[in-house]
Amino acid sequence: NTWRLDDVDRGLLNGIMQFNSVETVAGGSGDDTFVFNFYGMYANPIVAGGENDRDSVDVRALGVRAYEINDTSINGVLGIERIIAASGSTLTGASSGINQWSITDSNEGILSNGSSSMGFSGFSILQGSGAAEDQFIIALGASFNGQLRGGADSNLQDNTFTNINAGNAWELSAANNGTVGSTSFTNIGELNGSGTDTLTAFAQANAWNLSAPTNGTINSSELAFTGMTNLNGGAGDDDFIFDFNGAYAGTIEAGGEADEDTLNIVIRGATSQTLGQAINGVMGVEYVTVATGSTLNGIGGGTTNVWAITGENAGRVTNGTERLGFAGFSILAGTAASADQFTIDDGVSFTGQLQGGVDSDLQQNTFTNNTEGNTWVLSAANDGDVGLTSFTNIGVVNGSGTDTLEAFDQSNDWMLNSTAGGTINVSELTFSGMQNIVGGSEDDRFVFDFVDVYTGMVDGGGEDAGDSVDVSSRGAILHTLGGATINGTSVQGIEELIAAEGSTLRGVSSGTNAWVIDAANEGIGQCIRKSKCR
Repeated sequence: NTWRLDDVDRGLLNGIMQFNSVETVAGGSGDDTFVFNFYGMYANPIVAGGENDRDSVDVRALGVRAYEINDTSINGVLGIERIIAASGSTLTGASSGINQWSITDSNEGILSNGSSSMGFSGFSILQGSGAAEDQFIIALGASFNGQLRGGADSNLQDNTFTNINAGNAWELSAANNGTVGSTSFTNIGELNGSGTDTLTAFAQANAWNLSAPTNGTINSSELAFTGMTNLNGGAGDDDFIFDFNGAYAGTIEAGGEADEDTLNIVIRGATSQTLGQAINGVMGVEYVTVATGSTLNGIGGGTTNVWAITGENAGRVTNGTERLGFAGFSILAGTAASADQFTIDDGVSFTGQLQGGVDSDLQQNTFTNNTEGNTWVLSAANDGDVGLTSFTNIGVVNGSGTDTLEAFDQSNDWMLNSTAGGTINVSELTFSGMQNIVGGSEDDRFVFDFVDVYTGMVDGGGEDAGDSVDVSSRGAILHTLGGATINGTSVQGIEELIAAEGSTLRGVSSGTNAWVIDAANEGIGQCIRKSKCR
């Protein structure tokens, strides 16, 4: 039956029977709907009677009102299982137990709590109460234009909101508040999307722990979420931590930042990442932490990667407008045609490999280590090791000023052009800040191309025929056979001295000086080969 109540004692039943001066009406055994068509209550209480499904009351004519699941009378109607209210009205759940709000159509659904239930339609606010848990569900094809409010006194993690419609955009306005489509929500501790949804964080510093390809938490379980394919950070600093060994289902955009957005993918094990590209599906982070053994690739194409190592296997790389802080990588690598500039700060170290771009002009690939007292050992023309760091394809190495450089085991031509710097093999490798230099196991030739004294020791190392020092650019010098210095520079392991015309080679002051002159102004004195001396 459908009852249209036009005043306190009159109305229309089922659209055909008009009644007047009837102060008491009652529903039958089927489903009765009582529609108030006036602003007020009927003369006497109305008993809805039995029902097949639900007896309903339509109170839209009363305007915006507030109702509760436990109301025994709705505008004087008893035994109602469904309320049709005016837009803007509020329906409040029970204050204990679990309120299950099932939205099955447009602003329409059923509220259940234990053995109690109430259908509803037209409400704009669904309100939790007291310490009860509130579980809101929007069914497939349904919608809710209004507010879903979890009970503020409950553990917010027990207040959940599920929307199984695909492709929703959830936007947080506070830790547990936000909107999705035309629905706003407050005091919600868990959001459940469809598996194709996007979640955008509140504009604050947020810590995201990702536990599955579409699931995770924000700020130590302050908010849990599932079914979110895409994630967007807020305007503050967002930290994304992967707690599962896999990639996220969709895309993660870190968003804006106060200082820097960070990413931790240590759980993934050794990975390879590239500057300027998504890292494990995450875009826009300014700092990434990875597992040992991982590789970070720079940008190629004729650009310059500037690598600054400021902590233990940690630092920052920049290339134009691209920048990325990093920690944990074991390999920092240039790419095709890139210029790579590596710098290690004083007091820190890098355990791993620094690889300059292989297709570039190697003189554009530089490596500077500002820690004092290092020993650089070359294993090839542009490769080698310094401490725990190996390097390849490097054309310029810069020490601290107190370092030692040991050459590759081949014949090497050293051109010394400053007190602690020079080149090897016609600029194949340029060096600076090397207090001591040591030749390889074959013949090394050290040519002084400046007029000052080399800072530390020039050591010839091993040899096939003889290691030599050429100071012919220095003008006439005086050298004593067997002396520990040559024109003020400390030397050892040198078998040949090449000097300018006018120079003097003096024998020792005691014993026998054996001089063998076997070519024009060349020969051997005391078994040490000299040339162009008189």
